[in-house]
Amino acid sequence: MFDSTGDFQAGINAPSPVTRVLILGYCDGATDGVMQLGDGERVYRFEMIRDAAEEREFSVRPLAPDAWDDLVAIIAEHVAPKWPNWAPLWQFSNPAIQREVERKVDAILDGAGAVEWEIATPDPVGFCSVTARPMIRAGAVAV
Repeated sequence: MFDSTGDFQAGINAPSPVTRVLILGYCDGATDGVMQLGDGERVYRFEMIRDAAEEREFSVRPLAPDAWDDLVAIIAEHVAPKWPNWAPLWQFSNPAIQREVERKVDAILDGAGAVEWEIATPDPVGFCSVTARPMIRAGAVAV
């Protein structure tokens, strides 16, 4: 059972700690984007690493806590948010605005840390239930 600490727990997380999802890539479900856990306690960039018939797997990398508000503000200036799962249509009034939005969004996403989790889910839109596996980085000391 999930212990609500505002982050993933190793194993099955049902319900998931994911409360809002900003979907930046979509093909029959999310392929990449940003997720907020709990009341904004953790913000992660996610990227699909495997697409199987029953579920998708994603790498999950931490972002700075203010990254969520910054991303939403940048995109919401041009496309109204729809929560809890927002997949904004990437349509802008002119190409220059689109390039500027993409530059700002990419700068925030590029600030993501190393992969902390790999998650699998049958729900690649809302991430309502996930199975999480922590990633141990080289040089990390197990306690």
